[in-house]
Amino acid sequence: MGLALVAAVVGLVLGDAWLWAAAEWTSPASARFYTDGGFDTAATVTLLVVALVKAALLWLILRTPLPGPLDRRARALRRLLYLAVAYSLVLWMPIGMLPDAVDAAFLLVLWTAIDVLYLLVIRWRSRALRAAAAAVFTVELAGIADELLDELDLPELGSGTAFALVLMLAGVAATVVTVVG
Repeated sequence: MGLALVAAVVGLVLGDAWLWAAAEWTSPASARFYTDGGFDTAATVTLLVVALVKAALLWLILRTPLPGPLDRRARALRRLLYLAVAYSLVLWMPIGMLPDAVDAAFLLVLWTAIDVLYLLVIRWRSRALRAAAAAVFTVELAGIADELLDELDLPELGSGTAFALVLMLAGVAATVVTVVG
């Protein structure tokens, strides 16, 4: 978590590209795709908040498990979360050398397994919260499946601003439901 927080502070000092890297866990060079003249104040604040939330989630994933034995599902979920963090921080680069469809298929399989295990492992506060999590996880996975369809040059599930907004809101909702759950 400390490293992610340091990255956010370094991003403020060194400029927009490094703040982008701290928030998105991608190469600073990819920030140029999204902005030419730098981020405005609202975007900078948003990137800072995202960097802090990602730092907190990273801490939750990488911290030492509670004492006692983990069951098979919890152990599998923890390993898949480690793989997801490794992909976000490092593995995206070598996997990026493969065809884009391979990357999209890998992400679909990875996040499907993670989402299913979340539903099975987490002790949800209520059935309604578990149902809400299942719904937003489904939308999230539909977005990843849509990317795979696009890479395979097959008809996509949706397109346009409204579809992208629904996917973005489902991603935020999935994070909120997971933390609250």
